[in-house]
Amino acid sequence: MQQVTIPFLLLQGEADMITDPEISKELYKSAKSPDKEIKLYPGMWHSLLLGESDEDVNLVFNDIFQWLDKRSSAGSIQGGGSPSPHEDVSPVVTDSSGAAAKHENI
Repeated sequence: MQQVTIPFLLLQGEADMITDPEISKELYKSAKSPDKEIKLYPGMWHSLLLGESDEDVNLVFNDIFQWLDKRSSAGSIQGGGSPSPHEDVSPVVTDSSGAAAKHENI
């Protein structure tokens, strides 16, 4: 990680039993990037976007969108800036007709 100098975001569930959160903290500390961020989610497991409550999944998506929004050259994601903490940012996919359909488990 000492050669990593590009911006990066590290997301970790504190209750992760697959990857020790302490290892992720060390990874974060050892990275030389001047633009790095670590987010630890209390009570969340390894897969932050599957198997967690809708509220927790939305929290993770909001954090990702905000991180990307701060670094985008256009200054906003999806043309409207960062979603508010209360805005639904559930993944949206289209069905065979092209209509948007929300899916809880992707």
